Amino acid sequence: MSEWIINQNKLIANGFKVEFEHKIDKAEYVSKVYLVLLEIPKGSNEVDNLYAVNENGEILWRVQSVKDAFNIPQNTPYVAMSIIDSKTVQVTSFFGMRYLVEILSGKLIDKECIGW
Repeated sequence: MSEWIINQNKLIANGFKVEFEHKIDKAEYVSKVYLVLLEIPKGSNEVDNLYAVNENGEILWRVQSVKDAFNIPQNTPYVAMSIIDSKTVQVTSFFGMRYLVEILSGKLIDKECIGW
């Protein structure tokens, strides 16, 4: 496993540092990719807050928009992330929508409403 740390809005690993606009809420390392979930402050309109960074510190993708994938307007950011397997990560939005994301591409591949 790769050595890495989070410092506010920075992912620091293997001799590189990637700085994001917002504080990092959570990061995971899977399949030689760092998955980074940003903490979005209240009042921000940003919603696609999951990124993938490769081992060279390059941002590979920002998660596909829900509107593009499923023609659903989304107005809340993701608040949770769980690794399903080496190819899939699950993210949950503030309003209880759960999506599966393909780690290789950042594409949304499935959706489900978990409700509250």
